[in-house]
Amino acid sequence: MSLTRRTYLFVTLIILIGIVDQWMPFALWMLWMVPGAALILALLGEFVAWKFRDARYLSEHLIASCPLRCELSLSSSLELTLTNPTEFPRTLEAEFLWHEALNGDHRRLTFRANPGESDQQKISFTPVELGRVKPAEIFARGLGIFRLAWWPKSFTPDLEVEVVPTRLKNVNGSLAMDNSGARVSRLPLGSGHEIREIREYNPGDPMRNVDWKASARSGELKVKTFDPDERLDIVLVVDTGRSSSLRIGDLDQIAHAANLCARFAELAEIRGENIGILTYADKAGAMVPLGRGQRHLAMIRTALGSMRSDLAESNPRSAVATLSRIVSRRALIIFLTQIDEFEAAGELLSATRLLIRKHHVVVASLVDEEVAEMVQRAPETWTEPYEQLAGLEYRNALKHTRLELERYGVSVVDTTPANIEKELFSRYQTLKQRRAVG
Repeated sequence: MSLTRRTYLFVTLIILIGIVDQWMPFALWMLWMVPGAALILALLGEFVAWKFRDARYLSEHLIASCPLRCELSLSSSLELTLTNPTEFPRTLEAEFLWHEALNGDHRRLTFRANPGESDQQKISFTPVELGRVKPAEIFARGLGIFRLAWWPKSFTPDLEVEVVPTRLKNVNGSLAMDNSGARVSRLPLGSGHEIREIREYNPGDPMRNVDWKASARSGELKVKTFDPDERLDIVLVVDTGRSSSLRIGDLDQIAHAANLCARFAELAEIRGENIGILTYADKAGAMVPLGRGQRHLAMIRTALGSMRSDLAESNPRSAVATLSRIVSRRALIIFLTQIDEFEAAGELLSATRLLIRKHHVVVASLVDEEVAEMVQRAPETWTEPYEQLAGLEYRNALKHTRLELERYGVSVVDTTPANIEKELFSRYQTLKQRRAVG
């Protein structure tokens, strides 16, 4: 409970009456006790009303709602509605203790609802970890019926949010735009002969692919899509070992990897490629074999959504042993891992050398933008030269490992989280155009 300004004014008035009573030449029979008793009775009435009516039904009157599925790193809103079925105006303040998997707004919301009315407000949050979570615990306090005190109550809304990896931006239902700004279509433009599906015509589709019979039957233009003759096999290999729990920017590395894999898999499915996924820590983990289609893409997104960091040290050789069993022909193998530690990078180098003879291997690694900026910034305090020295060691480790991997024919994409998707998509486009895989 916390008292309002009105209560403090009443207390001040009672004190003044008591002082006047002491200095008056005639007795006022302790007149200050009358407003004092009235204030105590009013506070008691507020307590009883809050305890046995308002607080009891607060979870029913303050309704919280939000999307049941939110995309990782994209902002969403929690909407709260306060209804007032009583005969008195109601004022309520609410603050939020967000789940650790969410970065939420911590401002205080104030609701004011007249009798029979409601008040609605929104507050934003950003998911930073995958999984199912209860968004927040709400700490509310309501103003008493006489507006003398705030009465507290905390509760957790019966909500559960599933945090899933992000998706490509859809344009006109069948077109998508990757981070490099290139527009891609669900209709492969190769010389395939196997019909993949018949769908509605979208602006930009070649007229030679219009299915006139299907169009005549439906009354709308329909086009045939074909599987390409040169379909790639792509396997995304995600490191879920100890280092994957380290944070870069707002997300940890495994969350960055989940977003990147989900969007790359969607792009590969759009272009008719075979796509698979494999996770590993000290041993091989979840695996989705090579395949294509919307159902297969849903399986990949489910596997990515259930990824969790492991405390064990990463052993890429276990992933290589599994890959040698599930990938029969030349494929594009994309490792998502960190190459800034000498020992871990050595293990990765020896593992990729086993693959490079048959497959094209790409290693995608995130660079901490804060470390890069720290190295370039002029020191301002006595500790910053030591921090810069650590940053230089970090950068040199990346450079050394990249050069070693490239010397054996491994392609390396090491850049910041803001650019990793654009760079990886561009590398895939280049390999596709050069026919370096397949």
